Amino acid sequence: MSGLSIGGAVLGTVVLGRAGLPGRATAEGEVVVRVWRTMLALAGAITGIVVSFVLVALVEGWRGRHGPDPEQDHGDVRLEIAYTAIPLLVVAGVFGLSLDASADLDTAVPEDAVRVEVTGFQWGWRFAYEGGPTVVGASPDAPELVLPVDRVVAFDLESTDVVHSFFSPAFLTKLDAVPGRTNRMVVEPSRTGTFRGHCAEFCGLDHPRMGFSVRIVSEDEYAAWLDDGGRS
Repeated sequence: MSGLSIGGAVLGTVVLGRAGLPGRATAEGEVVVRVWRTMLALAGAITGIVVSFVLVALVEGWRGRHGPDPEQDHGDVRLEIAYTAIPLLVVAGVFGLSLDASADLDTAVPEDAVRVEVTGFQWGWRFAYEGGPTVVGASPDAPELVLPVDRVVAFDLESTDVVHSFFSPAFLTKLDAVPGRTNRMVVEPSRTGTFRGHCAEFCGLDHPRMGFSVRIVSEDEYAAWLDDGGRS
C-alpha cells in the first residue's frame, strides 16, 4: 500500500466514522470531535506524504545499486525555505484551531444553569447540587450524577487530598480537581442515557475503582428526582 493510500484510508475513517471517539452526549463534545477530525486528517495527510517520500527513496536507492551514480545536488535554497515554512504553517494552523476550540468551550453560564459542586477524594466522589441533594459514594457503591438534557450544567471541581480528574468519555472533555482551588467545567447534555465516568488522574492505590455514573434524563424526570431528594 502506498503512502498516499494510507493517508486516504485515514481520511476515509475520519469522514465516515467517529474517528475512534466515543459517542458524544454533550454539545461541547462536537467541538472536540471537530478538532480531533481535523488533526487526524492532517496527521493522515502528512503520514501519506512522508511514507511516499520514503518509498521513493527506497526505490531510487535500489535503482542506484544497478545503475550509474546519481547526480549530486549541493543545496536548493527554495527547497530549504519550503520545508521550513510548511511545518511552521502547520503548527500555526493547529495553534489557531486550538484557540478557536478553547473559545467555543468557554461557555457562558446562564441564570437557570444546573450548578453542581464536585469534590473528589480518595477514592470517591461527592456531588452537591445547588439548592438540591448531595450524593456521595465510593467503590463499590459508586455515586450517580443525574443531569437534565438540554440544560447547561456548571461543575465546580475541588479535591480534599490529591489531584483527581473528573472525566466521562461521553462528555469528550475533562478537567482536574486540584486541592486548594476550584476549577469550573461547563457542559450542556444533548441526549439522554446512562454513561460511565471515572477519575482520569492516577491518585493512589484504589484509583481504578474511583468511578461514577452519569444519568441524563428529561426535564420532568430531573424535577421528579429533585423532589424525591435524589433517591430515585
